[in-house]
Formats: sequence, structure tokens, C-alpha cells
Amino acid sequence: MALQTPVLIINKARVDNPVGCGETVSWTIAVENQSGYTLPIVWVEDTMDAAYTYSSSVGDWTYSGDNGTNTGQV
Repeated sequence: MALQTPVLIINKARVDNPVGCGETVSWTIAVENQSGYTLPIVWVEDTMDAAYTYSSSVGDWTYSGDNGTNTGQV
């Protein structure tokens, strides 16, 4: 059986609009698998601009997501 390259659609959208200085900004990152088969593991990593400070993240437990890890701006 030949391996096929996964087809993923990833969208990142800011939830809060507009926000002022010092206010919390939230993003939603949605991952859609269009491969036609189940992917056992998908790792999503996002790097924030230096103007932002990571606070927290929440995974989707429906798909065994984790709650993210704060490693600076990633």
C-alpha cells in the first residue's frame, strides 16, 4: 500500500474584534482533515508576534487534544 500525503486545512481567526491595548485577545485555530482517511496524530504549533504574551490554550478533548504548552511566543 502506498502512503498518501495528508491534506489538512488550517484556519486561524481572531475571536475578539476590536481590542484595546492591554486587553486579552483570543484566536481560534481550526484543523480540517480532507485526506479521506484518519490521521493518528496531528501537531499544530503557532508562533505569536512579539507584541503578545501567551496566557493559556484549550484543546478539543473530543479529539484527544491537549491544552497547549507555553514556550515563550510558541
